[in-house]
Amino acid sequence: MSSETAMNNSNNDDYEDDDYLGEGEDLQDNHDNNNTSERKKFNFQSLVKLCPSMTGNLLTENSADFLKLFNNDPIKQQMVNQANNTLHNKPWSFNTILFGPNSFDQTCLYRYPMFFGWSGYAQSIISRFMKGSLWNLIFNRLNSKNVEGKFKNWTSKQITIDRDGMKYYFTVLERKKMNENREKEISFFIVPDIDGAFGTNTPYIDNFVNYVCGESNPLKLAEHTKSSFKRLIIYNREGRDSTLKIINPNEFIMLGNASGLSECLADLKQKLDLNEKLFGVGWGFGANLLLKSLSLNKELVNQLFIGAISVSNPFDIHKCFKNFNNNFIYNHLLHSMKKIVELNWSTFQDSKLDLKSILNSTTISQFDNQFTMKLLPNTNQDLDDFYKEQSSCKILSNEIQIPILAIHANDDPLCAPSVFNNTVMPACLYGDNILLIKTLKGGNRAFFSSGYMLFSANISFDERIIFDFIETLPKL
Repeated sequence: MSSETAMNNSNNDDYEDDDYLGEGEDLQDNHDNNNTSERKKFNFQSLVKLCPSMTGNLLTENSADFLKLFNNDPIKQQMVNQANNTLHNKPWSFNTILFGPNSFDQTCLYRYPMFFGWSGYAQSIISRFMKGSLWNLIFNRLNSKNVEGKFKNWTSKQITIDRDGMKYYFTVLERKKMNENREKEISFFIVPDIDGAFGTNTPYIDNFVNYVCGESNPLKLAEHTKSSFKRLIIYNREGRDSTLKIINPNEFIMLGNASGLSECLADLKQKLDLNEKLFGVGWGFGANLLLKSLSLNKELVNQLFIGAISVSNPFDIHKCFKNFNNNFIYNHLLHSMKKIVELNWSTFQDSKLDLKSILNSTTISQFDNQFTMKLLPNTNQDLDDFYKEQSSCKILSNEIQIPILAIHANDDPLCAPSVFNNTVMPACLYGDNILLIKTLKGGNRAFFSSGYMLFSANISFDERIIFDFIETLPKL
């Protein structure tokens, strides 16, 4: 199917998400009223055309430009040959890709991951326990203690930063020897989901680290791309295991302290002598925290970061916590939050909290009324206002100036369709810097695509998109 056909299909078909059209007038007015003269407009059309995971047969049509971009890298040449062969023998294999609603200018990619595609809940449940091969799940789990032994060319160290009575914990993986061309070095600032720290509830980060640090190259990254990866800076959320102690309970926010994390960037820049290009990557509520943090220090963020990647972001915390009760993912999230309180109860027990009431909460709103709101120093703020303040949906089109890649599934059980249709989609359409990749299936942090088998290499759809973006954006 040609790109023109895809465009026509996307304009003619009546998609479930079309009700967002016309809902973004306020966002458009706010965007137009902002001073955009200093904002860089990003050529996402060129990026999309040169990303194999986003284009299907367009990769073969633009193969000359694609190979030129990567200096005729032999790995990329092999990819083009395989794509041409697939297009010749299985032209239907690319027909699941549609661009809409108005093609590249307002890029929204619809694709159908196949494995467990019938249920976003099924994908989301599996993703809580594994991402990648079953072998890695059982025998190759990563943590700060074993990572150096698994990746001989990388070192590992722990950094703790004190900010306003709180301690922020980071695991930093660094390549032992880099090439001389420092201008092309790339590092990553990684923010896990609400229950995560490196080695704790983070199989998706294990997979990411394996792609960056491992000697194998299942994603077929160009050789010079693979060698340009310098550091991974992994934020370890406070209290997620016994070594990540919460020092000041009155400054602890379960969703994450965006202001504190933003301030840590200046300390990390100094401690690590950050001169390379940084990609921010966040999953779930970590994606929400990442975007909130990047919106608070624009000058430093514009200096340090080349782009941000948001995977399965709930965007609107208020609607996420208020609307989704009594499903497995919601209850798993609530259970994880209770477990964090129990693990750190020695820190919280002097804060006039009632552990029994917290553990008896049946909804996250009840949990936050019994726990979060009683810890906040500003007791005049109600829970609804707190949730709205913590949400990233209102900052997308104006507050972050670097390129943002947002990956989202229509059947994500933690993001209300109304939030996506009425807030996120308009922001992506009227913003200059947001590329939205939206799949009809994929769940939350899952995106298991066709051919995803428990004992195979298991590259999920979002991982292909992420590393295409990482590889291509610095070249534009």
